[in-house]
Amino acid sequence: MVIASALDRIAALERKFGDPFDSANPLGFREILASDERGERFVPGERALDEFAMNAELVPHALGGRFTHLDDLVAVGRAVSRRDPGLNAGYLTSSLLAGVCVWLAGDDDQRRQVAETLLAGHRLACAYHELDHGNDFTAAEFTARFVGDRLVLDGRKEVIANVDRAEALVLFAATGGTQPAQAHSQLLLRRRDLTGARVTALPRFGTVGLRGVHLGGIAFDTAPVGSDRVLGRLGRGTENTMKAFQLTRIALPAMMTSVVDTALRCTVRHLRGRTLYGNAAIDLPHLKSTLVDVFVTLLAADAFATTAARSLHVYPGEGALHAAVVKYQLPTLLLEAMNKLAMILGAHSYLREGPTAIFQKLMRDIRAIGVVHIGRAACRMTLLPQFPLLARRSWGTEDAAEESLFTLGTDLPPLEFTRLRVTGNGHDHLFGGLEVGLAALSGDTTPDGRLVRASAESLAEESRELRSAVAELSTSDFAVDAPPSAARIVDRYVRLALAGVCLETWRHNRESTGGWLSAWAVAVLARLAGDRSPGQLSGKVEDRLFTELLDRCVGNFDLGLSGYPVFEA
Repeated sequence: MVIASALDRIAALERKFGDPFDSANPLGFREILASDERGERFVPGERALDEFAMNAELVPHALGGRFTHLDDLVAVGRAVSRRDPGLNAGYLTSSLLAGVCVWLAGDDDQRRQVAETLLAGHRLACAYHELDHGNDFTAAEFTARFVGDRLVLDGRKEVIANVDRAEALVLFAATGGTQPAQAHSQLLLRRRDLTGARVTALPRFGTVGLRGVHLGGIAFDTAPVGSDRVLGRLGRGTENTMKAFQLTRIALPAMMTSVVDTALRCTVRHLRGRTLYGNAAIDLPHLKSTLVDVFVTLLAADAFATTAARSLHVYPGEGALHAAVVKYQLPTLLLEAMNKLAMILGAHSYLREGPTAIFQKLMRDIRAIGVVHIGRAACRMTLLPQFPLLARRSWGTEDAAEESLFTLGTDLPPLEFTRLRVTGNGHDHLFGGLEVGLAALSGDTTPDGRLVRASAESLAEESRELRSAVAELSTSDFAVDAPPSAARIVDRYVRLALAGVCLETWRHNRESTGGWLSAWAVAVLARLAGDRSPGQLSGKVEDRLFTELLDRCVGNFDLGLSGYPVFEA
């Protein structure tokens, strides 16, 4: 089967959904907000995704779907989040979470059955968490024990998206085992396993954001199921889950960058129509600087998430590190950007009617990405134990990364699930971008090159200081009760990793883009180096970025790195 390119699929999806700002559009913001007010699924949007065969984006090509590259899946998902994060979360997220587990751990028959289920337009659900244990899924009290040749399920799982309509459910359960790492398994349950006298559907949970996502629960009371419900090998549940989460902890936050795209676009539209102090509001210096700052942040978040997604193809052994870095940093970048836009909009940021009404929904919805799946503190504790090995083996000595990691539009090797690792391998080609990129700029005498190199030198020096600081820490500094200084080291590391990605993204794409990319690199690296704050960029740099932002908003182009057309008729 020949698959249309990701850009062609995005264009088709954009045409299907049309201009969301058009009040006459049945798939536009007016109808999205109406469904949200009622706390209902956006049914017209789901119907449109059915017609597009969106589930095929989740199924590997070898099994009849369109999933070949993770960054392409992210790009297509962004077209949905651009309009309604709840539609993305309710339609894509639960099926992606469950499907990845099956592609990674399932046998041939399980993979085939789940692929057929998705391609038929059905939903999957994923049941890991229990309210008493939050995101610590390994503390699960839900059990699945063998009685004869059958499994007997006991316990309850809560806050499960789509559990009320899922045709299959991936469930995490304690199955015994002599070693803690082998004490849990994943189960693949069918719809018929989710009904009966010994199975109880729990009430729906209400939420402030993502109101259209139906979060329910399910309880089993000594409910028997077939022994073939074990997904993959018995006792490998924790290992397989940690590998699967490397994909989803990158992909799901990455899809939400387009929420900031829409919020920024909404703010620009609002300011272009207002007059303040006798001038067009959009031209006021402070507002202009803040808009540029958010644009710079959005591009950085896009670069970070896209590179991490591509890294799973190029350097799958580093996935445990990069997934935690993305989940730690991306929600912070996106929420900070949204808060800045809310300050600009003022009261218009929480109005539930009128031209800016979509903003308050976007703000409520995007806040969920900071806690869903895994929280910031848990990511910090995933990163800390990896630092000593990284400092010895990688930091400051990393070889140049493959160009395909940073070059937009280039092909990638296949995503090999078997090469994912539970823990990092002591290498980090995201963080290594600082030293590699700086060395490559040594002979660059162009004005942009000199400006970028000035900030890169400062950041590279800080990375060397960080390596020394890590070397001075004791083992206890990387434990669960690590002191606040350890948290600050994580913050510094993530900021420097972001800087490395931004530097290399600019270096590998500067010749194929306009001057705006160089202006962005100057702005983002100066900010990460602490040399500039909003409003202190040079007039030339700010003007180049502001012009690019306005041109894209007026011309209906994506505000991320790709700049492809959106809201097409």
